[in-house]
Amino acid sequence: MLSSALALFISFSGALTSAAAEPVNPPFRLIQTRNSRTLQRDLRSAAQAGYRVLGATPGSTLDGKPLILVLMQLDPPAGGPVEYAVLAPSGDLDDETARSRMNALGNEGYRLAPGRLVTRRVEDFWLPQAAYEAQLTLILERSVSPRRFAYDVIRFDDFETFQHNLATRRAEGYEVLALVNSARRLRAVLARPLEPGAPDGEPREYRLLMQATNRGLRRALKRAGSRGYRAIAAADASIHTPAMVLVEKGPAAPATYAYRVLDDPVQKQRRGKLETKLNRHGSEGYRVVPGGSTESALLLELAPGTPAGTHYRAIASRDPPGLPRALEQATGEGYRFVTMLADSDGTIVLLEK
Repeated sequence: MLSSALALFISFSGALTSAAAEPVNPPFRLIQTRNSRTLQRDLRSAAQAGYRVLGATPGSTLDGKPLILVLMQLDPPAGGPVEYAVLAPSGDLDDETARSRMNALGNEGYRLAPGRLVTRRVEDFWLPQAAYEAQLTLILERSVSPRRFAYDVIRFDDFETFQHNLATRRAEGYEVLALVNSARRLRAVLARPLEPGAPDGEPREYRLLMQATNRGLRRALKRAGSRGYRAIAAADASIHTPAMVLVEKGPAAPATYAYRVLDDPVQKQRRGKLETKLNRHGSEGYRVVPGGSTESALLLELAPGTPAGTHYRAIASRDPPGLPRALEQATGEGYRFVTMLADSDGTIVLLEK
């Protein structure tokens, strides 16, 4: 009887120890969903527990159905939890309904941060894969003491008009947040603060680089960087055009920038080469361009004064010990989140230190 009671006590104590070892709120949480309404509910629930969005990317289930994947980190703000809103326009991003909804949220203090705009494929049995239409999902965040924002969307009709409209909006205080190619329509998403007395923006020149191959893109970036243009956003183009890159140049004496383009980063990760290649470039001072990752290319920039020695780590969600635990280990070693890439059976997270 005593031995049975002792065994029961040991078993119960072990269960308590195991339960205590699992944190109620782990440092990282990965949300996966196919529905924008479910996504908003999950984001708000996680925010109440102290999580904030790090990045988002499209993904797919094992049977090929589209997903939205959002990575969140436990980072409780001092003044209380942030709030999230999800916008999934059914039509074009620059139609009146979508634009009005974006500006209504902006007036309430919601900010669309870089990396929070997800383009995902929409299933259609009758269309070949190359012709799938895309659907946008925008994740907006409101802090405890929010600023109000106005949004604008500029569509691409021709190079000269597009670049001129961007420069005009920049002079009015708008900043480019993202470059989006959805349903074969290229758009730039911009925002500016609405506070009284907010300064106008400095003049900028813009160029949209669109090449048929990544080799051509490398040459175009080399020319632009040597003339003082800096990459600020990128988007996948089409089956015939790997990527489009938006570059800008300010009025000051231009610095020069150098660029490198990694082809097919997801395939390189599957072959175990992505981390090696990133670290080779990082040892020379190259860093991943914010907003410069697409399905077909990953942009790296060498800016004046950037110290050499950036080290990268690439973590795939399908590899053990699993994404949240691997991220916890990496951040414990000093790594910081950079970006997410979509994989056919999960996601890839890039970190640097």
